[in-house]
Amino acid sequence: MTENKKENLNNRMIKFLFEGAPVRGACVQMAEEWQEMIKFHHYPENVAALLGQFTAGALLLSSTIKFEGSLILQVKGSGPIAFIYAEVRNPMSVRAMAEIREGAEIKPEMDLQELINKDGKGLCALILDPKDRRPGVQPYQGMVSLESNSVAENLENYMAKSEQLETKLYLAADSKKLGGLVIQKMPSVGGNVSEISDPDAWGRILQLAHTVTKDELLNVPATDVLHRLCWPKKPTASTTFHA
Repeated sequence: MTENKKENLNNRMIKFLFEGAPVRGACVQMAEEWQEMIKFHHYPENVAALLGQFTAGALLLSSTIKFEGSLILQVKGSGPIAFIYAEVRNPMSVRAMAEIREGAEIKPEMDLQELINKDGKGLCALILDPKDRRPGVQPYQGMVSLESNSVAENLENYMAKSEQLETKLYLAADSKKLGGLVIQKMPSVGGNVSEISDPDAWGRILQLAHTVTKDELLNVPATDVLHRLCWPKKPTASTTFHA
């Protein structure tokens, strides 16, 4: 873990596991790298916020799986935004972009449904492309419709339908920063039940996670966010990274 406080706030992911509880998660924040990623695109603020939330979501979902390769979120629809693309590659590097249709008018008040899902047929695909994928073998792909106006809820729907894992996401972004938190209930199959001393922790931790704000996700260091949410039951940090 770096001691540089500016880096700690701006480009960092912390994965954590609650001792004695079937709950894991991660918290991510990115500033300088995010600004560098989008600086030449001049996205409207609501487009940058939407792209940032999908990017934070891709980073957080990548933290929940053991996988060598690329995790890709690809969103397509009929609105002013033709598609959104976010890719996380090992060792935890990320790129993202949005394509705006030529001549499309984007108003500041437009939300996800208006920007992407104008005809109600928009889709979000999650693609896992293994590093050692053999020629002729297609990467794994799962899809979910954009039923919600919330990026987090759409990704939660994917996890519930495709992975059967209880997952909660909290995402925030603007043109300067992105941030997010994921809380996931670990599957009991294959786990060591004797190590679970607090099986009811999921509900309590979820209640605390619901209190997290956009300002905290973007402007409060990840370690402080976790301390606020989880005190006095501290999570154990297992991984950090710099984007």
